[in-house]
Amino acid sequence: MTEPKYALFDTPIGSCGIAWSPDGLLAVQLPEADKRATRARMAKLLPDAEEAEPPAKLRQAIAAITDLLHGKPIDLHSIPLDMKDVPPFHRRVYEAAREIPPGDTLSYGAIANRIGSPGSARAVGQALGRNPFAIVVPCHRVVAANGKLGGFSANGGVTTKANLLALENPDPQPSAAPKKTSAASAASATSAAKVTTGRASTAKVSTAKADSAAKGVAASASGSATAGGGNKAGRAAKASVGKAGGAAKAGGTAKAGGAAKAGGTAKVGRAAKTDGAAEAGGYGFSPKTALAHLRKVDPKLGRFIDGAGPFDMIINPADSVFGMLAEAIVYQQLTAKAASTIFGRVCEATSGGKRPKPKDVLATSEADLRGAGLSNAKTRALLDLADKAESGELPTLAKIRQLPDDEIIETLVKVRGIGRWTAEMFLIFRLGRPDVLPLDDYGLRRGYTIVFGTKDLPSKAELEKAGEKWAPYRTAASWYLWKAAEPPGLTT
Repeated sequence: MTEPKYALFDTPIGSCGIAWSPDGLLAVQLPEADKRATRARMAKLLPDAEEAEPPAKLRQAIAAITDLLHGKPIDLHSIPLDMKDVPPFHRRVYEAAREIPPGDTLSYGAIANRIGSPGSARAVGQALGRNPFAIVVPCHRVVAANGKLGGFSANGGVTTKANLLALENPDPQPSAAPKKTSAASAASATSAAKVTTGRASTAKVSTAKADSAAKGVAASASGSATAGGGNKAGRAAKASVGKAGGAAKAGGTAKAGGAAKAGGTAKVGRAAKTDGAAEAGGYGFSPKTALAHLRKVDPKLGRFIDGAGPFDMIINPADSVFGMLAEAIVYQQLTAKAASTIFGRVCEATSGGKRPKPKDVLATSEADLRGAGLSNAKTRALLDLADKAESGELPTLAKIRQLPDDEIIETLVKVRGIGRWTAEMFLIFRLGRPDVLPLDDYGLRRGYTIVFGTKDLPSKAELEKAGEKWAPYRTAASWYLWKAAEPPGLTT
């Protein structure tokens, strides 16, 4: 039996991996944090595979994939796949997904119907979550029936998925709308792909240019910080809280859990609509109503909003309070790339590569946690978090959603290493709360000087005073101030 082979190849979104056998493609891997990480992922997927030079047919497949990622309308349906080891149900799902052309989408339920298994939408999602043929089997084109993007298992999560959709349809026309689901329309027409650094620092993909979308995929997949002004550590920390859909964070930020502790009391609204599930996009408010209010009460900010484009902040709903805070702790004071690597090592040390549960962390020695790359302070913080989660002192996500903003902040900052700023990012980018103004955020303050033409950064008191008129929609105002602070050529 011939052993499988693999190779890495450069694309507009980073270094991808491809594996093959004599019978066809075995796997396509989207970029990890860097080339070394992508190579390690390929070795983990196919332990017996050897790195080799691709044969001519594989080079043609690589060229076609690369062209697609350049925004060209390439059909990859003819690339042969080796699916000998793929379960029959998964194979039917993958074959159906390959029939979706670039720029179009289908829902999980529609795929289930196409393969003759109505009612199996969840199983379809699970099959696509295990798709080894990324891009060639375009699982990013399969979305939820409710107009949301649904999940995505590749590095960068749903942000990478949104960027891929925007890349494939960079200049959507209204007349084409009937061919697409609302999720696809949202992904392209509103520049759905905001690029997060592994968490919040995001750069929205422009709907006008496919190469901008490709940059978005690369940033979301690699976790690299994109917004400017401020320190990289802050951007990575912000990214960690809003992850993959979270953060329109421009300009660097104060260190997570650090600067915001300095007593800056951003006025955060009380509960309003708990978690935002009722509004499209996961917001706890109507963006249309919010922008109308901001234009009315602050004409200068309103003029900036009119020129800056639609409000398309991406919410990345938290799967657990523990999981979000664990990442936040690891990402503090690091670049996104370094933090992503260390978090992966922590996952390996605690739970065999899976996202750890509190009991996994508590069962891991401090030496092993430090060996994964955590500092002594972060090791103690992670153990404190796990202890509070396991004991029930840290509320569940369901409970958190019922609390008003100030109580959520008060609860989260009790965890060692978690400060007010981190809690505020959780409110904005995980829960979609409407009235949060992070007074300690450097990028937000820098954006204020740009929008309002001030010479110096506003003090916290000045920013708080200015923000009083924006209530109860200070989250939308914050997002546009972050947007103003982005470097030329990037949008959030």
